[in-house]
Amino acid sequence: MTRCAIPYYDYSHYKDVEMNVRIQGFSLIELLITIAMLCVIITIAVPSFTEFIIRNRVDNEIYRLSKLLQVARNYAIHYGTPVTVCPLNNGRCDHSWSESLSVFTDNNNNKTFEPSLNEQLLASKPEVITGDKIKYAQGRNGVTYGPTGHLTGWGQNGTFKYCPEKHFDKARGIIVATSGRIYQTFQSSLGKEQTRSYRYLQCN
Repeated sequence: MTRCAIPYYDYSHYKDVEMNVRIQGFSLIELLITIAMLCVIITIAVPSFTEFIIRNRVDNEIYRLSKLLQVARNYAIHYGTPVTVCPLNNGRCDHSWSESLSVFTDNNNNKTFEPSLNEQLLASKPEVITGDKIKYAQGRNGVTYGPTGHLTGWGQNGTFKYCPEKHFDKARGIIVATSGRIYQTFQSSLGKEQTRSYRYLQCN
């Protein structure tokens, strides 16, 4: 039988080699400079990140509300029946626009959801986060689209305003015209949201 030769290595020449490892830390001045730089970065980054979060939240809510209104109008036109968008409280529309919003067929155009009359719930949107507000034109408790896509009756048009808590300067809006069409507010050259009639959006 042939034996396998195991290679032999002579490590003896390493015994006189000294491994000098030098461990270095931060000096006090270097540490202070690093802390100062971190403070500057945090001071700049945190407000920007907070602003990004708020704007993103507002944009998302405006998008959801726009879609809800579009669903209502399109259904009313397609099926030739009145469709209402509003916050429901015990089946009736009220003025709590920051709460959950519902879209339903409103056969008798009375801003009341009545399943017994074969009215259907078509879509909904959850309430906004605590502290934020959705406001609509004063006194209006619902938006109802007729078969032509126009709002049924006068006095339903107005401007939805999404107002984030403590950051009213970042509010955005949706204008609902009598024709039933919707338009979003836009920023002026001063960075303020304004309507199609060039009025600044006010949350107060």
